[in-house]
Amino acid sequence: GQGVYRKSERGGYGSMKGGGHDRNGLKAILDIVQNKVLNVNLPLMCLIDYLGYRLVAISILPINPKNTKTLVYGSDNAGYNLHSSHKKAQIIAKTIANDLNLSPHVVRELSTGIEKKVWLAADVEIHKVDQVFLQNKWDSPYFMLDTARVLPPNNQKKPFSHMFRIEYLKNSVTTPISPDVFVGFGNVNKEHHNGVAKRAIKYLENTHIPDICSTLKIRYLKTIKPKLHMEGINLRYLGLIRSLLGKSRNYIKRLLMAEMVLRCLHMMLTELLREEMKGVPVPIDIPYLTCVKNFYKSCFGKNSDRIWKVTIKKTMTKKFGKSALEDGEIFPFYDLRDSFDIKIVEKNFSKYTGILINGDMESLGSYSIQ
Repeated sequence: GQGVYRKSERGGYGSMKGGGHDRNGLKAILDIVQNKVLNVNLPLMCLIDYLGYRLVAISILPINPKNTKTLVYGSDNAGYNLHSSHKKAQIIAKTIANDLNLSPHVVRELSTGIEKKVWLAADVEIHKVDQVFLQNKWDSPYFMLDTARVLPPNNQKKPFSHMFRIEYLKNSVTTPISPDVFVGFGNVNKEHHNGVAKRAIKYLENTHIPDICSTLKIRYLKTIKPKLHMEGINLRYLGLIRSLLGKSRNYIKRLLMAEMVLRCLHMMLTELLREEMKGVPVPIDIPYLTCVKNFYKSCFGKNSDRIWKVTIKKTMTKKFGKSALEDGEIFPFYDLRDSFDIKIVEKNFSKYTGILINGDMESLGSYSIQ
């Protein structure tokens, strides 16, 4: 991630978000391909989270066989060469862009300085493979890949990790948005395109989210994510949503705090496991089991005050913004467990972290890591 992500997005969090966006972009295109009957192939993809790291596993595609170049749309070298004139690939790109409410825009090819019109992010690739290499094993000669930036970013400082949700783009955005806003590909006419994106962000934060909050009804922790996603709201706005709810809706505020806490615990444990792996040169389980055990005890053991009064608050404001905590909750003498049900968090710890805890916490051998 060091060569791709900006300083504010580097490290495990930004890279893992990028893998998630690759999958989300692929799912978005798959829905369109199936509904519009687009004649294009997509790779299989699986995300594997293990010991603080994320592996993106993608099926091998028959592109560039025997050193032949198959790229007909997009760029595979950061814009040095940009392809956009292939008619069939244009139809595929336009169909996807129209469905997702994405704006056509112009990108300057670095090798020639020529400005070319594209409909998707400049680094989304479409390949056409000659049938002689496919041996009639594929329904279409067209293949799409590198879908991490299919959706436009909704954060100017973090354009590779913070993206608009599809539901918001389709249902609430009146002016199509370029997927290349806030990045180098979008330098041509960037005042216009960036302005459109900024207005959509402002409407999301100042109008759409407050409108949803005014009628928000949540009874169970498990309904928070699908409810907000259905409205096109990213979960990183949980802090803002909680800050907009009045005291009379304290039950929902406590559920939202529990959701934020669980996501923060997952983030904190991921960072601890990554650091542990740096210092363990051989593939043995004991150091990681010890790391998990100590972290779990620091959260739910007898001497767990520090994590709830200090540590998790830093992670929470970093992940969900300063609005995540109310004025009284910020101070180190305030125990954050007073703002949510600790039993709910402990019950859902395994689900959110991927860690299965079996048996007695004092027995190291009773821990297993998924």
